[in-house]
Amino acid sequence: MIDFLKLKKIDFIISPYESDAQLTYLQNNGYVDLIITEDSDLIALGCQKIIYKLKTTGDCEYINIKAITKQITSIQNKRLKTFLR
Repeated sequence: MIDFLKLKKIDFIISPYESDAQLTYLQNNGYVDLIITEDSDLIALGCQKIIYKLKTTGDCEYINIKAITKQITSIQNKRLKTFLR
């Protein structure tokens, strides 16, 4: 992954050990666009865009909290409109 990012001239930060709080700060303050991690702990801390369980094949799980929230809100609004009819 590091070689690929260098090849594509994509800036990146390698975060050592357990640095979930620091990663959350970096993302929530606009220093990084997304975070690649091995687990989903960052969801609970408020990260918005996370790639986790990235495999060498490129398979991964991607979470975009804003998109999920938008979907949930849309579903809730539809149910509310149906209920109010």
